[in-house]
Amino acid sequence: MQINKIIYSFVIACLAFCKGSIAQPHSDLITPLTNQSSVYLEKSSRYQIKVTKFQIDGKDYTLGSINILKNLTRINKLHPAAMPIVEANNTQYLIQSLMGTFIGPSTTYKFMINVDPKVHNVVFEGTILLVTKYDHLNRNRYNKVAKGVLKKEPDSDYYIDECGKLWRKIRQDKNIAHNIFKTVKFLKKAKGGGEYETIREKLPGESWFSDEFHGPNVTTGGNRGTYNFGITENTLEHLHFDLETHTLVWGGKYEDKPELFLCDNKASNTTLFLIDCSGSMANKGSSGKAKIEEAKLAANNSIQSLVSNPGSLQEVGVLSFSGSCTNDPTASQALQFSTNMQEAKKRINAIGSPGGGTPLKEAVDAATSRLRTYSASNGLKTPPRLIVLSDGIASCERIRPPGVYATGSAKSTMNTYTTSPNDIPVIVKYYTIGFDIKPGSAAERDLQYLAKSTGGKYLNAQNEYELTRAFKKFYRVYVPKESPALKNHSSQTQEMFKNGVSEIKLENYEPALSTFKNINTNIENDFNAVYNLALMYEANNYHENAVEMYEKYLLLNPNAIDKQWVLKQIEYIKEDRLLFIKYIKQVIQSDLQYLDLHFKKIQNGESVALAEEFKGFIKEKGTFYKTMPLKLRLKNKQLEINAKDIARSLQKCARIIKKDIKNWDQNASPILSMTYLQLERLIKSF
Repeated sequence: MQINKIIYSFVIACLAFCKGSIAQPHSDLITPLTNQSSVYLEKSSRYQIKVTKFQIDGKDYTLGSINILKNLTRINKLHPAAMPIVEANNTQYLIQSLMGTFIGPSTTYKFMINVDPKVHNVVFEGTILLVTKYDHLNRNRYNKVAKGVLKKEPDSDYYIDECGKLWRKIRQDKNIAHNIFKTVKFLKKAKGGGEYETIREKLPGESWFSDEFHGPNVTTGGNRGTYNFGITENTLEHLHFDLETHTLVWGGKYEDKPELFLCDNKASNTTLFLIDCSGSMANKGSSGKAKIEEAKLAANNSIQSLVSNPGSLQEVGVLSFSGSCTNDPTASQALQFSTNMQEAKKRINAIGSPGGGTPLKEAVDAATSRLRTYSASNGLKTPPRLIVLSDGIASCERIRPPGVYATGSAKSTMNTYTTSPNDIPVIVKYYTIGFDIKPGSAAERDLQYLAKSTGGKYLNAQNEYELTRAFKKFYRVYVPKESPALKNHSSQTQEMFKNGVSEIKLENYEPALSTFKNINTNIENDFNAVYNLALMYEANNYHENAVEMYEKYLLLNPNAIDKQWVLKQIEYIKEDRLLFIKYIKQVIQSDLQYLDLHFKKIQNGESVALAEEFKGFIKEKGTFYKTMPLKLRLKNKQLEINAKDIARSLQKCARIIKKDIKNWDQNASPILSMTYLQLERLIKSF
């Protein structure tokens, strides 16, 4: 048989042996080794062997932490051929060191100590850590980073994060693989092996000597923090696994992964996509591509915002629906969630070709049931999100109850779950998107009803760009400031602040807005209260108010650690406002068409048949036009007058219908005619 030596670049000074079975973060890369056992080795992979027991003929050659290779000198005097080897296909590869690079072909090998088992009794127990290029570039599936502000512990090199975990600040010469001028490096050993790495960006005024670091974790790009298979202080081990392979050997870009903190055991937010794959999604969209392809591109282009969303680790699942009116149009698809956004993108791209009908109600009910079961079994207390995208009217069971125009008034409790008998029920919230759907159409109103029934949101998207923004808005997790910035508030104000934060976390944005408006009326200069008010104005589509409050936050807190993020968000909200104004104009045009349609029905004697839905239209639109000027903030006096006139006219119609359901059409016709003219004037006043 031929013996090939393994090329090995380093001389190892000392090897600490693993005692016991402590679980390691990268335990899936570690394989047990015994004499004559099988192990799969991949060409060019880096390996490290650790020994817990080594005996030949009853003599113990495992001497604490002494390198086994030193023992081989003693072994060879008694057993000249006693060397570790691996063998496959009649070829043997000599293990000259317990840490090296494997150059043989990728296959399954037999590991053995090369002595005659018929003559000598050999006992060998240990493990082998094998790191491939794939493992190296995907190492961040193991990494965890420091959470929140890092504060120095007295008389030490350690800093404590908001999880209460200690991180050791590393000398700048150990930070050269990152950026010593812009970042600071922190490490924390993982139990049983490896270490977590946090690279913090220095904010203005911070230096390597600072007692506190407020900057963000660097999690993307070439200077990011990455999980280490070797310990940094063990220079040779660190070079072997983590440093040399950055560029000299494997290179490449590391896979992105959301921030995971040591005090987090699971994702804090769960999102399930439910995407319409009916026949109409094969039609071409505004870009010239099929709408299903536009939907996939928009989802993938926006999904990175889940990674960068501050303060939140999210997991994503994907289902699609089409076909006939079965109870569960998603039954053939496995429901899997992942915090790895690359996996989420793969599942989105795997959605099949469009075809069949639009069993919207059945698909939503089935997806809700599956999401509710998953959430309850995993103890999720944050409301999970069901993002529903559809481009047409439901082809099976109706969505809206009789008499409901769009949103209705009652909230459904059919999709709630509890994590334990004493828990408050948690609602699965619907976030619906009408893709290439005409504003005000029956299809849009179905989706609006679904969203309103669970306290979710609806957005209209006419093209790929608007759809990308819609996805990003629905991914958005509003992370509030947990406590007031000032400490001299009354106990009542502090309790109100706490309640407002709880409402935000439960995604009850309307009551949270009311709470923080009241707080800011009483205390005007608490920048954390101002920030939370800005969040809630944004969540409730009060764009101008949100911009004003974000700007006030920066004025009160000019050195805010999230200043750059806030400035970007201000620009995003300004763009969003322009799209919102465009959509409102389309809705008003749709209301004109709705009134015109119903005038024709009245003339044909269909007033009783349409009265119930028309009552819903009047009630909902009365509120819509009453609040519209507050949300648009266009500083247009004529627009405000026209909107208020429309709201009053619709309220009069509601009273007439309630008073005389049979003859309301005759009595309300003059008012409806005036409302029609007012709507025309309103469009012109934009």
